[in-house]
Amino acid sequence: MATPAGKKLVAALGAKLTPLGPFLARPMFGGFGLYIDGMIFGIVALDQVFLKVDDQNRAAFDSAGSEPFRFETARGKTTITSYWRCPDAVLRDAAKLQVWVTGALAASRRAQLKKPARKKTAGKKTAEKKAGGKSTRQRNPLL
Repeated sequence: MATPAGKKLVAALGAKLTPLGPFLARPMFGGFGLYIDGMIFGIVALDQVFLKVDDQNRAAFDSAGSEPFRFETARGKTTITSYWRCPDAVLRDAAKLQVWVTGALAASRRAQLKKPARKKTAGKKTAEKKAGGKSTRQRNPLL
């Protein structure tokens, strides 16, 4: 369940990030997923902001002393994510935050481009629906 501090943090982020596009925070695993124009760029977890990181923006997070969000699975294994803690100095400055979030959005877009496209398979009912409810199969005249 999202905490009052997490909700306050999300409201502050929304006010600072509106110049970048429509901002949305969706409840997710007791925190929030953060989106601009429908693209996820970060999360709020444990009342902290974590932004999407890849090889192209990781150096800024490293030099700021940031660390990735990590959690322990039910099996006791530690999972390290591609979301790194946003430095407090960046969170306080709307202009800096917008630059860092722009980088996180770019990292998210690059990650999406790396994912293989899903195969779309049309089942019998979908094919029939497209054909106006009529079956698109033809009978074998030899049977």
